Amino acid sequence: SLYAASSASTIRRHRIPATGTALTQMEDYAPQFGADVVLNGLYLDAARGQLAAVAGTSFFDYYMLWFSPQYWRSSASEVLLLDVSDPATTRSRYKLRFDGQIVGSRRIDSTLYLVLRSYPRITGFDYSWTPANTARNQQILSTLQAGALLPTVSIDNRPAAPLVTAENCLLQDANA
Repeated sequence: SLYAASSASTIRRHRIPATGTALTQMEDYAPQFGADVVLNGLYLDAARGQLAAVAGTSFFDYYMLWFSPQYWRSSASEVLLLDVSDPATTRSRYKLRFDGQIVGSRRIDSTLYLVLRSYPRITGFDYSWTPANTARNQQILSTLQAGALLPTVSIDNRPAAPLVTAENCLLQDANA
């Protein structure tokens, strides 16, 4: 069987023998995450020979800033799907990069569920909303399309695409 542990920048693979207790180190693997995220979770699917490595933006006082959305505006999360079927060599299958901060993750059977918190980045919009920028902000908002507010995903460093479409979002008539 296989055991995977991680430090901030390395995944260390060990083989667990069928008998005995001594671990044998097989490999140190350095996942290629973006500079703005850190590894914070591993999900092993031994039957498929896959390891999902989950990373997210890390910042000071994460929980203290929960209700301060401006701190979430530039957050990102990444998932690296790794092929660990060969005990001696880890290979990257693909990398997903999400526009949004990972809040939680769970694996149920062979599906990895992510909970992300996303905050829109509107070009030209001044989030401080002072009297001096009110007219400009209102002009930007008057032409804004719903898709500009939704999170994106990038696969293997390709251009970002919408993670969801506006048509697939719940919009309550009373809040429209």
